[in-house]
Amino acid sequence: MKKQLDIKIQVDSLAWTKFMNWVELAKGEVSAFGIVEQRFNRLIVTDFVLLDQVCTSTETDIDPKAIAQLMQDVDDPSMLRCWAHSHADMKVFWSGTDEATIAGLSNDEWMLSLVVNKDHDAMMRLDVYHPAHIHVDDVVWELRYDVPAEAKADWKKQFKDKVTEAPDYLPILQDLPDLDMWEDYNEFGQ
Repeated sequence: MKKQLDIKIQVDSLAWTKFMNWVELAKGEVSAFGIVEQRFNRLIVTDFVLLDQVCTSTETDIDPKAIAQLMQDVDDPSMLRCWAHSHADMKVFWSGTDEATIAGLSNDEWMLSLVVNKDHDAMMRLDVYHPAHIHVDDVVWELRYDVPAEAKADWKKQFKDKVTEAPDYLPILQDLPDLDMWEDYNEFGQ
């Protein structure tokens, strides 16, 4: 059963599409790191970064030099807080290899992990490393559609130009007493 936390976890829809494209291109598994922004009570995976790696049908081995270079290249390395990987055509679950990888990614704070497959099944977890390593499996998360204001304004104009909303009388009719006019007619006519 999915676990609802006091925070909202979101993945940007474009970032999700990018990562799932890599998953579909891979013959086996593939891994990426996610950039996560904290905004009030939300954790938002805003992008995924693909690094040099060797992949098989059951594992990914990311080049440690590529990880070191990524840490230098990003504006804020503390935002690298999501490890995403695929299980190719297998079910989504946390394998022993996944558990070891997640433990090895300890940053003394917290980390999100995402596992997906080619059927677009997905599962996310939150690991907290300090003061002790605990994790919450299968947390509730959602896609975030960050639509530009201009597009929303254009869609609103299209809607106002094209859609006429007629009054809805159903709620009014539902509030009327239950009258069976045909029954009254039949009694009167006999």
